[in-house]
Amino acid sequence: MEHGFTWYNLLPHSLQALLPEHTFFAVVAALLVVFFALRARAALARGLDPTVPDEKLGARNITELLLEFVIIRQSDAIIGQVGRKYVPYFASFFFFILFSNLMGLLPGFVPPTGNLNTTLGLALVSFVGYNVIGVREQGMAYFKQFIGPMTYLPGKGFLSKLAFVPVLLISVIFFLIIELFSNGFRPVGVCLYGFEHDLRSFGCQPGT
Repeated sequence: MEHGFTWYNLLPHSLQALLPEHTFFAVVAALLVVFFALRARAALARGLDPTVPDEKLGARNITELLLEFVIIRQSDAIIGQVGRKYVPYFASFFFFILFSNLMGLLPGFVPPTGNLNTTLGLALVSFVGYNVIGVREQGMAYFKQFIGPMTYLPGKGFLSKLAFVPVLLISVIFFLIIELFSNGFRPVGVCLYGFEHDLRSFGCQPGT
């Protein structure tokens, strides 16, 4: 999709040939997240009591508010407190997508999440991430519950059913790509719901 003037146009043409527009703005979004996190950490370190919020609105207050949403309203509500050790993974998704979407409201910026290449990258990281978590929690037995009963797969013989597994995996990734493109925060929810399924299979009770 063609845009008007963007800050990407100020880059030398030689650099534009190596760095696509969506990648450039994805790097900008990532740097903004890192800068914002460092400001929030510095503000927290300056406070005499970390449990007392700052009097003025700043990076610390905004970060605490957003993290409360990710932890309480998302992670704890879907997974339970047992999943808090994976909050940095979910929150990284949340803040990157949030900053990417907000960039689209500023003149000269283009949201990197508006490009299917970015959504593909996020979908792959999301897909690989919650499966790695599943393997860590359950071991190799995770793959059995991930695929589900082989009787539900198309085909008559075992090999024909097994051959359908790659199609199943590709369809899941394609679903994540489309969902991210239409709903920016979907990968966060998908990861949380996928992890909830992992915990239930492992014998943990989400929400406690």
